[in-house]
Amino acid sequence: GSLTVGNGMRDFAKHGIHGIGYKTDIYFFGPADNAVSVANAIYFVSDGKKDHIYLQNHLLDPIGMRIGHNLPTFYKVPLKLPYVLFPPAIPMREVGGALLGSYPSTHNCYGNASKECIGRYGTPHTATIYSSDAILDYLGYSRKKK
Repeated sequence: GSLTVGNGMRDFAKHGIHGIGYKTDIYFFGPADNAVSVANAIYFVSDGKKDHIYLQNHLLDPIGMRIGHNLPTFYKVPLKLPYVLFPPAIPMREVGGALLGSYPSTHNCYGNASKECIGRYGTPHTATIYSSDAILDYLGYSRKKK
């Protein structure tokens, strides 16, 4: 999902297509694409009218953290025996469960999550990710050539 959106936006930007996407809200849930990169692309294709996207990403989601290189927006993990006796096993268990497609896992408990997901990982927090290009433009350090 996120790679399709990101590649599409970057392709529009590469080919000079702009003036679109300013009414579009993009929500990423454990994305395999980098949220800042997509925010920069939407900023370009919307002619600066849209400068942000929304992100939910768990600290132990291997897709969103390792592949997408996104910051975490929530952190809770279940603390159960025997894993609390050996804390380094907790991340291995959670990442392994996400990679194997277990439910619930850190990669599939986003959005309007089930009670089981909320019980294990807490309520997902949505962060607003702003385009770094927009921030530079607002500060007067425009990266665009005039």
